Amino acid sequence: MLERGAAVRIANREISKLKRPFLVAEAGAGHQGQPELALQMARIAVESGADALTFQEIDEKLLYTDLESLPVPHQKCVGWECLEECREVAKAANLCFSVCVTDSSSLKCAIDVGIDFIKIVSYDLTFTPFLEECGKSGLPIFMSTGASLFDEVERAIEALDASGRLVLYHTDCGYPTADDNVGLNRMLRLRERFGLPAGYCDHTDHGLSCIAASALGAAVIEKHFTVDRSIGGSDHMVAFDPKQITQLFTDIKRTAVILGDGKDQIHPADLYRRDNLRRSVALSRAVREGEKIREDLLTMLRPSGGLAWAERRSVVGKVACRDLPFRHQITLDDVV
Repeated sequence: MLERGAAVRIANREISKLKRPFLVAEAGAGHQGQPELALQMARIAVESGADALTFQEIDEKLLYTDLESLPVPHQKCVGWECLEECREVAKAANLCFSVCVTDSSSLKCAIDVGIDFIKIVSYDLTFTPFLEECGKSGLPIFMSTGASLFDEVERAIEALDASGRLVLYHTDCGYPTADDNVGLNRMLRLRERFGLPAGYCDHTDHGLSCIAASALGAAVIEKHFTVDRSIGGSDHMVAFDPKQITQLFTDIKRTAVILGDGKDQIHPADLYRRDNLRRSVALSRAVREGEKIREDLLTMLRPSGGLAWAERRSVVGKVACRDLPFRHQITLDDVV
């Protein structure tokens, strides 16, 4: 099985070495075009415990044929100068930084700002020329695969040609997504089918799916956040407020600790009960000196430290060299 984020490096981090999901705080366009709000979101991401902060800067003029009738809420842009300031806030706190874009000119701006990775939205999975440009950038790529089929994902992977730099996102697209449409097991299918690290881009109105994704071995988890859910915006229905996003990331990290590393070992905290509550071979009644030890005289009682049941034959058939009391844990020193 692939490790979480096997071989993929984001800035100076190899995400497989985190032993937990790489956590992306998705600001999106929650700033509503207000620079001061965008900078506040950057500071919230820093305080949340995220590993990365990402915004969206979507140029809708280069996205739609009809700007008067959009199928999804309008997203306001905040400008590249502000996004560069947000990057400085993130990098000062050792967070990775990205800006999700959907056209070539914006991709160049994002790279010039200094993004650490490229985020490709699900609906550009068939935008082959753009995928090819993203692949040629040399940057790590997180590609969402929502509302897509595996053969479409396969063609997108070929277009990107980003071996060793690509993470596939299982993405639900409900805004908010109902529980029975999340389909997290598909994340595992992506990992198995394509041999690539797989993560989860969440669009539910809760955090349980992110916890479940962590338990399933997600390499990356991305969750929208906002300054205040009451202010609205294009993603507010799936975004967490500052307290919620901080708690979610704390819980994901705790989940990773609970899961452990899977090694066949005994933890120090278990040793007391192992030593005191396991059993050793003992007598089921008192035995007199000279009496032969038979198997039907043996039982097993706590604590451990004496003979294991597999070692009982070392005393069976021998005779007691002194009187032995009921419940005595018999050893080789008690028989001849």
